[in-house]
Amino acid sequence: MKLVQDWRTVLRRAWSVRLALLAAAFTAWASWWAYRIYGTPLYITIPAVALNFAVAASRIVKQGYSDADA
Repeated sequence: MKLVQDWRTVLRRAWSVRLALLAAAFTAWASWWAYRIYGTPLYITIPAVALNFAVAASRIVKQGYSDADA
């Protein structure tokens, strides 16, 4: 039973990482198109990508601690 719970935790974290990478890739793509179409300066769009990474990483860390405590 413990092994099944451990595998579920591993799979949940793997999906969290994949979703975080997908969200970061989408933000980078949207930022690139915003720069191409609207001429938005990169000093505005690059921090948006960095913020997306930071939010995703904090969610993964929080989920990891909550899984360990449960």
